[in-house]
Amino acid sequence: MAFRDPVTSIPAAGIVGLIRGTQLAADSIDGKTITGALIRTAATGARWEIGSDGYSALTGYSGVPDETGPATLQSGVYFDLLVTLLQSPASSAGLHAALTLLANRPGSPGAGTVARLEATKIELNGPSTVSGSLSVSGRITSPGPSGFLGYGEAPAADRTTTSGAGNTIVPVVAGRYYRVTASYRATQITAVGTLTVTINAVSQSAKSVWLIEAQSQAVGAIAHGNGSLVYQAGITQTEQFYLTVSMSAGAQRIAAGFVWLSVEDIGS
Repeated sequence: MAFRDPVTSIPAAGIVGLIRGTQLAADSIDGKTITGALIRTAATGARWEIGSDGYSALTGYSGVPDETGPATLQSGVYFDLLVTLLQSPASSAGLHAALTLLANRPGSPGAGTVARLEATKIELNGPSTVSGSLSVSGRITSPGPSGFLGYGEAPAADRTTTSGAGNTIVPVVAGRYYRVTASYRATQITAVGTLTVTINAVSQSAKSVWLIEAQSQAVGAIAHGNGSLVYQAGITQTEQFYLTVSMSAGAQRIAAGFVWLSVEDIGS
């Protein structure tokens, strides 16, 4: 039986309609559009993939055994910002080694990058979604201030000598600075006495700020003081800030809302 010579090329004019099959192998596909396909650099292991899942994303796999999610390069428009997110692969420990988020406002005066977030470690506890906002379990810290951390208020009471007025407990990070602001207002009752009020931190008891120092109070007199304590954390821990109220005689009558303490992170 005679066999025909194998076909090594087909001129473009000779192809009409579609070529269908389970697999097409070629050295190159030039000058054509590929739609609705998974394009990847390898079938398994380390590779990059472009899929047709409807997202503007490029995904990459490292091929390491504990990898649970791919690296992603994703972009989209949020209001008038072009947002680009680059995220490294996730591991079985639930960590992304690095993440970069860029927000750009193109085509306007002062166009360019208007926001940038970079992190070297992000811990994810359960499913996490970024959709117009970023939800974080724990804290995001930066060299600059991160703002308000906590607030405490003393209840209405008659006090003589006490610690813990306005008691506030917050997490602090080693090397960062915190501003503790307090206000005190109360009325002297029952007898003349000498009043002292200080702001304190449990771990730095020797460092206090006096709102009121050794002030004589007649019965019916109103004592009022404001101040702040700047505190640098020596270690990362949970810190307790509070007011100490000390009277030599008589008592201080505190009304609700008139003795309070707040804590802010002011940077490093």
